[in-house]
Amino acid sequence: MKARIDGVGGVLIRAENPRVLARFYREALGVPVDEEQDDGFFGELATATGVLRIAIVPRDADGGSLQQGRVALTFHVAGDFDAFVERLEHIGVDVDSEIEDAFGRCAYFRDLEGNQLAVWTDAAAHADGAAD
Repeated sequence: MKARIDGVGGVLIRAENPRVLARFYREALGVPVDEEQDDGFFGELATATGVLRIAIVPRDADGGSLQQGRVALTFHVAGDFDAFVERLEHIGVDVDSEIEDAFGRCAYFRDLEGNQLAVWTDAAAHADGAAD
């Protein structure tokens, strides 16, 4: 299957104090960012179109070069992740960094206005090789 974007995979929020900001999102907005890991807080919000993953992490955490007070948009990739990243680079996108962790693989880059974007494939899809 040709790799394609099949949805928004998540929102990454950098914070000076992730614990305080996660409490705000939980209490003020009802966003379930309850899982604490590596000084960050993570959650999944069920939406009408699927699950939106949310991460609130320290401003100096690994993963791209997002500044405090900004939000990054992450798109989920269905299909061959490596081929998708190679296509980005082929059309002139400068991929800032790539990481692989327990959640999957992610490649960070910027749009034409300098906003940070990422493409992500979950660990299960990556383990299966280019799963849908």
